[in-house]
Formats: sequence, C-alpha cells, structure tokens
Amino acid sequence: GKRFNYIDIPNCQPLLLMAFLKENGLDYDKEYYDYAIGADLYEQFMNKRYDIHSPKLSVKQYMLDDREETKNEMYRTVFFKWQTNTDMNREFKRLFPVTWASIDGFLADNDETMASVLQNMEAAIMNPIRPYNSHYFTLFDAIYFTSVADREYIINCIRESFDKLGIELRKVEYNKQKI
Repeated sequence: GKRFNYIDIPNCQPLLLMAFLKENGLDYDKEYYDYAIGADLYEQFMNKRYDIHSPKLSVKQYMLDDREETKNEMYRTVFFKWQTNTDMNREFKRLFPVTWASIDGFLADNDETMASVLQNMEAAIMNPIRPYNSHYFTLFDAIYFTSVADREYIINCIRESFDKLGIELRKVEYNKQKI
C-alpha cells in the first residue's frame, strides 16, 4: 500500500558496456561513447530493416521503428547474448567497428557472457545504495523508494558510481521525468 518513487538510469546497458571497456583498457569508438552518454544509442539502430526472430512473425525482414522494440533486439543480440550472425549485431559492427572488435576479442578470450558482465556492473552500482528515509528496493537499473527526501542522495550515489567508472552520467529518470 505504499507509494514508491523511482530513479532509473536511461540507456544503462550502453553505459555499462562503455564502463566495462574503459575498466578493462579496451578500445572503443568515440561515437559509441557519445551516443551512450547522450542516451540515444538505440536511435542509431531504428528505422532500418533487420532479419529478426519474432513470436508473431517467421524470420523475415521488418522495420524496427519503436525504441523499446529496438532496445529489446539489441539486448537479445548485443548486450546480453553476443550473436554475431544477426543483422543487428552486424549493424553494431558497421557503426562501431572498434567497440565491436573489443567486445568480440574479450568474449573469445574469456568464459564470461556479456549478460553476466553487464549485470554484475549494474548490481555493483545499484545494490550498495541504502536510502536513509525510505523503504526501498532495486530492480535492474532502477531504485524504488518511498521518501522524496532520499532523491538527491540516490542520484548522487548513482552519479558517483559512474564517475568512478570514468563515465559521464548526463541523465537520470525520476518518476518518468528526465533530469
């Protein structure tokens, strides 16, 4: 019966990937960094034709024009499961060849998956946050809390975590508003 506020990190997976690359001394494209911190990486993949698997459609080409649909496809083929044989992953390689090569090389040399790498980084940022005045819980890249008095503290904790990773966090979302 309690009302919860939330703070979400927009474009979190692209930001976490950028932090991972920096933390491991891996090369990346400047354009990737710019789109990741600008929170508009997914838009670079929209309005293009891709062959994707869909429960509603057999494998066929269709236009990804919805940001959420594009984001989900990127999670499926780039951020969580590295699927180099998909159109989306090939487009990622075309747009960000240096970043792509760094990811591909890392995954070839390690037993980790992109999902585990990014989810562990996400947990390391969100789980230590302990609001003083609220009942709270974390859910992926968001924290839900009851007292507005904790808002600035939570935002500062998140920004400090990204600063330590060498990533400029330009935007957070508070109750559906970007701030």
